[in-house]
Amino acid sequence: MNEALKKKLNFFIDNLSEKDVILKKRFHYNSVINLTREIVKYREDKALDLKKLLNDYFDNINYKIIDERESISLFKEYLMPIGNFLVKEEKFISNTNLFIYTVIGVIIDLSIFSFGSKSYVYPIFSLSLFIIGFIKRIQHKKDGTYFSPKY
Repeated sequence: MNEALKKKLNFFIDNLSEKDVILKKRFHYNSVINLTREIVKYREDKALDLKKLLNDYFDNINYKIIDERESISLFKEYLMPIGNFLVKEEKFISNTNLFIYTVIGVIIDLSIFSFGSKSYVYPIFSLSLFIIGFIKRIQHKKDGTYFSPKY
């Protein structure tokens, strides 16, 4: 299964590498590359169902322009379960991590304002955690451990 996935990944890269950015985003180009390169490292017994999902994804795309709705549907059906597995196993992150960091910062800032000093008006924690999340996202993109719709 691993060799078949590697061949399909190479075919995927060859077909989309010269295409425009919008089409790449519709096929989640970088996410597919990152997910495939990591999932093939797992033994068949641990990730066989996920490898089958990825194989089905490669079989179901026809490299023609697809609309936004179909793109998100394919991501949720085929790529999201693989990404969720890798988040638990390989310290992958998705686009929700930045949102979570920001929400935690807002909660801390509001808590300090509500229960602490009313003169506290600067969103220090919101801004700090947003910056930390943004830096982590950049690092994970460089490391190939990031996945997201339209990435």
